[in-house]
Amino acid sequence: MDASKPNKKKKTRRVKFTLPDEVEKPKPKELTYLQRAYLRNVLRTNDMFLSNYGSQKKPPPELVKYRISLKATAEYADVKDIANSSQRGPSRGKRKPNLAGPPSKKRNIQSKSGLELPASALENLQEDENEAEQIASKLVVQDAATEVAGPKNSTQVAKYQALPAAWKKSGGGPGNSIVLHRPKRIKPSWHPPWKIYKVLSGHQGWVRCVDVDVTNDMFVTGSADRTIKIWDLASGDLRLTLTGHTDHVRGVKLSKRHPYLFSCGLDQTVKCWDLTMNKVIRNYHGHLSGVFCLDVHPSLEVIMTGGRDSVCRVWDIRTKAQIYTLSGHKNTVCSVASQDGAPAVVTGSHDNTIRCWDLAMGRPSAVLTHHKKSVRSLAFHHEEYTFASGSGDNIKVWKCPEGRFVRNFEKKPPSITNAMCINADNVVATGHDTGQLMFWDWKTGHCFQETFSTPQAGSIESEAGIQAMAFDQTGSRLITVETDKSIKIWKEDEDATTETHPVKYKSKLRRVKKVF
Repeated sequence: MDASKPNKKKKTRRVKFTLPDEVEKPKPKELTYLQRAYLRNVLRTNDMFLSNYGSQKKPPPELVKYRISLKATAEYADVKDIANSSQRGPSRGKRKPNLAGPPSKKRNIQSKSGLELPASALENLQEDENEAEQIASKLVVQDAATEVAGPKNSTQVAKYQALPAAWKKSGGGPGNSIVLHRPKRIKPSWHPPWKIYKVLSGHQGWVRCVDVDVTNDMFVTGSADRTIKIWDLASGDLRLTLTGHTDHVRGVKLSKRHPYLFSCGLDQTVKCWDLTMNKVIRNYHGHLSGVFCLDVHPSLEVIMTGGRDSVCRVWDIRTKAQIYTLSGHKNTVCSVASQDGAPAVVTGSHDNTIRCWDLAMGRPSAVLTHHKKSVRSLAFHHEEYTFASGSGDNIKVWKCPEGRFVRNFEKKPPSITNAMCINADNVVATGHDTGQLMFWDWKTGHCFQETFSTPQAGSIESEAGIQAMAFDQTGSRLITVETDKSIKIWKEDEDATTETHPVKYKSKLRRVKKVF
């Protein structure tokens, strides 16, 4: 071969395939009647129970700004314009601060407070001392002891009072700030210690709820063994066992006007029992998950239930109709309480908030966000127009009707506060998840007794948690139900005196409040 000839590339043949015009398409497989019914039920289930059920979408930023502006207007409407007030008269001899010289008191005030005040306000701070004294005399100072007169007709925020007589004012001279001195703390009242005197057993599971009859003749308990038991309060004998729930019984409540017993449980049902016939006469259907708490309104023919579906439902007792669905919580509603005044209903949730509801409008009148942990217990005071909330971080007292925060109890709870109740002697009892039972003085928030509940024989130490509690109608007996399947009844120590059990109280130093 001649090497000078170039190599020829091999030509590749391309074959074109043509498809016929009409291609037979595979026929869809026909579903059977059972498969069609299954798919139809799956679609319905998907519509009812979404994968993100219970979680709320993030609100738009415009709505967040609007909420913040509403809160700022409600809280600081009276004082937000004090610094820029134009009502001040012309000050004599205004002098601009010498920025090149040593730091003046005007700049010290601005650096200490952390606020960027206008120049006009900084110039007038030292020169208008007389005006500052007038403002200090009209300061908003609230005294919780003087504002517990009782329910008010309107639901608006109560106007604050002037400076109480017990407070003292000092300072206010040239170069000195005005200081308001709080009155001395009230010493807590003496209460006899409590001791256990009777233990009842009969349930086969954790005892989750308890309530005492208005006649003070019997009390009712509900348990994880799906039964409700009625006990004689005087002797402690078992009278009756009611069966009907298919899951844990989480709440029981006796009506004060009818021979009715209301119960709720994790089987998503709310039942009304007639104690004259000892059988269920009404069922209230509507909850989408387990029902955790229950309460009966003291004067209206309605009941309130809250559960894992994050809503509180208001039911008509007679017609079984659902009057309201009080929605707004972002997690399980684990506590509910009601009263005659406003707010008519108060709910606590695992989302760390408390909501006060207006039953006339069916919407919240206040949202309290002070707690940092779930609010599992609520209790109204019998005489004062206040209520208390128990959580793992603190026990707080609130003023009705606006839900204004009044004070914290003296000591933080040792663990989750599962239950709380108040008697007529201003003794507050709280039960905790670790089995601790604490007794407090309502007026001062002083814990005068702290004791541990002894687990029943055969139980382990971890089964000592207190799930619920209730005082009897006289306030001299306390009934606690616990995770060791037992019911314990406590009473005051009759032999205790102020000498044998003195009040162990140390007054702490209170911080004074500087005005300017």
